[in-house]
Amino acid sequence: MTMQITELAHVTELLETYQNKVVKLDELVEAISQGYVRVSYHPEFPLAIFNYTEKAVQDAAWSPAVRASRGLIIDNTGRVIARPFPKFFNHNEAHAPSIHPANTVRVTDKLDGSLGVIYVWEGETYIATRGSFVSAQAIHATKVLREKYPTFRPPDGVTVLVEIVYPQNRIVVDYGALDDLILLGAVANFSGLIFSQEAIPEWTGPVAATLPADTFADALALVDRQNAEGVVVLDLFSNQQVKIKQQDYVAKHRIVTRTNPRVIWEYLAVNSCQHIIHDPKHWGSKLGIDPKRAAGILATGPNWLEIFVQSMPKDFSDWLCDTARSLQAQMFAVWDEIDDVEAGYFGSGKTRAEIAEEIKDHPHKAGIFASLDDKNLLPYCWKAVYPPASRAWASTE
Repeated sequence: MTMQITELAHVTELLETYQNKVVKLDELVEAISQGYVRVSYHPEFPLAIFNYTEKAVQDAAWSPAVRASRGLIIDNTGRVIARPFPKFFNHNEAHAPSIHPANTVRVTDKLDGSLGVIYVWEGETYIATRGSFVSAQAIHATKVLREKYPTFRPPDGVTVLVEIVYPQNRIVVDYGALDDLILLGAVANFSGLIFSQEAIPEWTGPVAATLPADTFADALALVDRQNAEGVVVLDLFSNQQVKIKQQDYVAKHRIVTRTNPRVIWEYLAVNSCQHIIHDPKHWGSKLGIDPKRAAGILATGPNWLEIFVQSMPKDFSDWLCDTARSLQAQMFAVWDEIDDVEAGYFGSGKTRAEIAEEIKDHPHKAGIFASLDDKNLLPYCWKAVYPPASRAWASTE
């Protein structure tokens, strides 16, 4: 049976029988209508998965309903099939809960993979990611679960959560050849109570490491570790979680999740043209780049590529260098094409009007005239190879 619910009215109808105290129905429906929560459907089973959107992140629209929509799965009767951790924040973010330094906490390693939500349907165990039943990570994780832990079943009424780690899913932290599911903890479907890994003795696989910190003050004082993202802190008094991320990880994560071909183009174009463009406002007129953005790029220094690839995943480094080489080759190809056309007019005696008529349909007629006027072609050629919009090398679901 396949659920085909695509209209908001149908989602509302589905949730009318939603009895568990996970979110308020009206809040969830409003969040969906505002574009803060996306609903996706299983291709075979009558299941829906709720996930907050990038718009929610941009608008900081963190209502309880939006925070709960982090892989929440329900069936077509409104029954909760899986309830993951709600969205939680870095300890220094505005929406993070206030935790007293003396509060007793549990601190575990913050793993750098994909969240896996274990759920059971018709006696079979599967894994979803927080926004999809059929993402590449979900399919891979379900395969690992079946092969390594074929007898595992979550306790009734409890959602078990794992980190999906395998080489092709590396973001920043290097786990080597590890291809496994690492137990993070669990959540009671009805109450939302968060359980530690010890509450799931049925799990025979790896678990997230516990760090030596008894209080929140201890957690904040932990020393940064090599090849690590940070820690997750569970306040045992309030049952709320926060993240403490290492600054070295944050810097690297920003690079891999924000670098796309357009960003690479910006760095190449600005560094190539810095000796030509002296008036900051001309970054906009000549290359279409905001002057403040150009200043930030120049502040990184001419060795920006080396900085970007340092201690990064090899796949990312290879992609970055290949993309940079490709863009440079495209730029020089445009330059060569303009030079070839201009050479045909050298000493021809033709007037500008005659040349204009002959090249009126040429895609680089503006560049040809710039060359005829002895203007530097770098800004034009770089602007001509501005890449189309595309996603960053790595993205978080």
